[in-house]
Amino acid sequence: MRTTRQITEHFFPSREGAVTAAFRAMVKKVTSVYMAITNRIAAQRLGELDDYLLDDLGLTRAEFNSGLARCGLLDDPSVELARTVRAKARTQMPVPKRQRPRLAYVNDRIQVERLEALSQG
Repeated sequence: MRTTRQITEHFFPSREGAVTAAFRAMVKKVTSVYMAITNRIAAQRLGELDDYLLDDLGLTRAEFNSGLARCGLLDDPSVELARTVRAKARTQMPVPKRQRPRLAYVNDRIQVERLEALSQG
């Protein structure tokens, strides 16, 4: 669907289309609130875990509590907690830089040939 068509349909809906669109928007909002409440309950269960189990998930108790505090009552805390874990993982495990291949010296070639011969034989 092109942008022009979307704008036109959005601003000039038919009566039945307007009712359907309003109903869909309401269902979408109710569904998102329900999922946020469900995820908040699951996050509160995570808070009952011991510190070493939270550490296995990549969170400390302080990060967990601050993640919950940053979210509103109807917001989804799992998004904030996942963002915290990803940011922490990026800083703790940097991507290794590509290394240049080593130049093959005569002794290395002989050793490689011997290893290949042993693996084939």
